[in-house]
Amino acid sequence: MKREILTGVCLFLLGSSCWAGGRAEIEEALRKYVDERADRARIGVAVVTDRGPVFGVRTDESFPMMSVVKFPLALTVARAVEERGGTLADSIPVGREQLHTDTYSPMLSRYSPEADHRIAIRELLDYALRSSDNNACDILMEYVGGASVVDRYVKGLGIGGVEVKWDENDMHVDVMRCYENASTPAAMARLADRFDRRFDDPRSRVVKRIMEGCETGTDRLARPFVGNPAVVVGHKTGTGPVDPNTGRIMAINDVGYVHLPDGRRYAIAVFVAESAYSPEETAALIADISALVWKGLTQGGKGKKPNKAMREEADAFLRAMPQGLQTEQARAVARAVEGDYTELRAVRAARNQPPTLSANVAVRELSATLRLYEPVGGAEAGRPLPLLIYLHGGGWTFGSINSCGRFCDAMAATGRVKVLAVEYRLAPEHPYPCGYQDCVEAVKYALARASELGVDPGRIVVGGDSAGGNLAVAAALDPECVGKIEALVLFYPVTRAFADGSASWERYGEGYALDTALMNRFNQAYASRIPSGDSRIDVGLASAAELAVLPRTLLVAAGRDILRDQGMEFARRLPAGKVRRIEFPGAVHLFITVPGQETAFRRSVTLATDFIDRRRGR
Repeated sequence: MKREILTGVCLFLLGSSCWAGGRAEIEEALRKYVDERADRARIGVAVVTDRGPVFGVRTDESFPMMSVVKFPLALTVARAVEERGGTLADSIPVGREQLHTDTYSPMLSRYSPEADHRIAIRELLDYALRSSDNNACDILMEYVGGASVVDRYVKGLGIGGVEVKWDENDMHVDVMRCYENASTPAAMARLADRFDRRFDDPRSRVVKRIMEGCETGTDRLARPFVGNPAVVVGHKTGTGPVDPNTGRIMAINDVGYVHLPDGRRYAIAVFVAESAYSPEETAALIADISALVWKGLTQGGKGKKPNKAMREEADAFLRAMPQGLQTEQARAVARAVEGDYTELRAVRAARNQPPTLSANVAVRELSATLRLYEPVGGAEAGRPLPLLIYLHGGGWTFGSINSCGRFCDAMAATGRVKVLAVEYRLAPEHPYPCGYQDCVEAVKYALARASELGVDPGRIVVGGDSAGGNLAVAAALDPECVGKIEALVLFYPVTRAFADGSASWERYGEGYALDTALMNRFNQAYASRIPSGDSRIDVGLASAAELAVLPRTLLVAAGRDILRDQGMEFARRLPAGKVRRIEFPGAVHLFITVPGQETAFRRSVTLATDFIDRRRGR
């Protein structure tokens, strides 16, 4: 990290439709910045939006990696440990002959170069990634079998444009070999993006934590985010020596990923080669580019900010909502509680329109209550896909297997997940525990028939919106499901089936797509026979011991929603590290099941797909 340099910016972002800046605008800004400095440094830029085609400046030119090679090395080490059935806590012998004193090696302050040692692989990774220790790099390089093994591993991931030929000592012996460990901007961007979004075994999570605590190069990619703990930056730097033939720095670089507070993220690699600037000035170039990209993506030029787009769409959605609709729906539920279902049946019929399927999605009607949405062609490369069991919203009283169809179709259309939609019994004719029991049975069905459904039994995810989110959490708490559900995906879930009196309950109680009067009728229809506080209904009041058994959770909230605060409190009570809560400030309730808030809907599909499919690529 501290011993290298490169000039090339590679970006890999997801969710292009939710970014403010367009590809052309960012590319033009980067090209102008790069061209103005072309006489003093060679800079390459590559950008990929939502796994789309690469665009940028010098996307396919080769740049020396320097210590950036320690990033693909770390991935190779993680795979080697997995293949050998070990853990990163395992220690390996380190001989004194491996501890060179004429190289950059912070580990020598702890481990004497005059003695033999046994050192944990985790610690060596920490030295190599966080501190850019060259001895640690070469010890790990030898552990995996040499530079050629790292080269084959990266190419085996289907990523071309990376060449790994030498270890650190080889380059120390002949400094010109630094030019032969090389990568294109596009290749390293793809690798960083793939690692961030798809690698999630225990070893990869350790590597991510180390990269997110990187001690070197904080004046580069991370510089625009210093002092902003809400932004996560995981990166690996490289700093090279001066080329004796040109008098210029061979390369200074930084490669990594950025997670923004609203859930958006992107990967970025900046390569600055043949730099006539000082090391500090070269690092500042990378910081400038990092800021340019970040601001271009989030603020843009002619495009709208995602939050502004969500608010404008939500406002238009509310204006288009028929006046008195919520009052009519509340009256329909109240009359059904008294035994007259005429009006409620009409409401249900209006929310029961079959969805239009995407061209690459097929459905299987497994039963009258279960529908499977799957990408045409089935599991990717013969591997079973994860399964999302989806539970529709509608206050437990209306909604159907069709009302969530647009979302189920969009998820399956990504090609990365199958979706099982569930038709559960509705209140008030079927109050708690009927719908809850149906959802538990759907989970048991999927677990028992994973092979038949072509899904990975280790990646069964349960999700839902509003009341469906409530049912998803309740099912995950059920003794028959505990430990068998890999994750939860919740959109503005009900976590307290009563008037909670929170600030959001009071502020957004009328005119924001879910009125408190209607929510009170929902609660009455579904849960009036059960005292408040029962964790099978009021999941937000579950004990700490109960919440501890829940799997990792994605919770996407609408900022202008009566349920916002109770969902926020629920997320706060989950164990640290288990929940990712994202709020769309301008959005209102219903963006999953009722068309009209397209930016929030599309962003939700991307977030949910990436959250579910995080293991892909390993």
